[in-house]
Amino acid sequence: MFQAKPKLHPSRLHKKTKVFSLRKIWQLRYRFYAFIVIVVTAPLLFAADKSIPEDVPVNGLGYEALASNTFYTQIRKVAVEQTVAKSDTDPGSYVLIGNKIVVYDKAGRIITELLKDQAGINMGFIFSQPFVDFGADLGLTPEKVQEVEKKIDQQPADTGPKPLDQVVKTPATAQFKNLLLYDKYKIRVPIIYTTFDDLFEKRADGSFDFTKPRDTNDTKSPVQQKLIQGVVHLAYTPQPGELGNCYIVGHSSNYSFIQSPYNTVFKPLESRSQPGEDFTIFDRFGRELHFRTFETLKIADNDVSTAYKNYSDQRVCTLQTSILGIRNGRWEAVARWLTRGVLIDPATDQPYTK
Repeated sequence: MFQAKPKLHPSRLHKKTKVFSLRKIWQLRYRFYAFIVIVVTAPLLFAADKSIPEDVPVNGLGYEALASNTFYTQIRKVAVEQTVAKSDTDPGSYVLIGNKIVVYDKAGRIITELLKDQAGINMGFIFSQPFVDFGADLGLTPEKVQEVEKKIDQQPADTGPKPLDQVVKTPATAQFKNLLLYDKYKIRVPIIYTTFDDLFEKRADGSFDFTKPRDTNDTKSPVQQKLIQGVVHLAYTPQPGELGNCYIVGHSSNYSFIQSPYNTVFKPLESRSQPGEDFTIFDRFGRELHFRTFETLKIADNDVSTAYKNYSDQRVCTLQTSILGIRNGRWEAVARWLTRGVLIDPATDQPYTK
């Protein structure tokens, strides 16, 4: 049978061949602008997620740059490779690398090395944070930093103890702060902290000369002035409870014209304190630190090697008072009486480990 041809759809009867048109491209210009904006701003959005510290010190102590480009710089603490083990009261002094606690307080490392090299003082790690908290000058000029950094950078990172706050927790509400109690001898006395400004002269460049002690006048020196207010912690020794030999001095006697309730505060310890006795320190954060006396001894006043002995694996506190005697026709401090205690865990009645 005869079949009619199918009719074409009207839209196909007038179909034209497509041709290149600049007008079409011009109509898409806004999409092109949007693409350019995304390409340019995406790195900035990425950088915003880096949480870069806003308080990175200008001198870079304790920090290093991991990556940098036109849009961002990623910064981290030196030696941070895994989880940071922060202390609530001293953040940024330690880092956990594997199962080791590594000290990366670079300013503290520089101070510790300078004390060793210049003055032969090695009583434990001297953290920089307390000086910052006290508003004190570290005396670390760029030249001194570079001098010691070369030595430090050639060494592996120091391994250190657990942060003190992981050993003895800071209380939510402090019962006392900066207080020493030695109940057997009814000693209750404030602890006054020194800084390097109290102890050492400065060079022309502003750095401390650890070979030159400040005025040691027996009434007017900075330490003697602080002893009027209590017993005194020496800044070149660890803080109470930290690993090493924390050193605290107090009077056994003083001149009668100096008015202070603490002129004889350590007199009861002189030639009487014994191993096995306990004393307590409430530190500057209110942590209650219990010490068990393990050594008492009399030494010559110039026997600094015994007085400043380092305890690299213990948390020791030495209480020192002077013993008077006749020398050069006058009464002088001719000997020291040392009472040394180690930090103990009240729960186990045993010394804390590192």
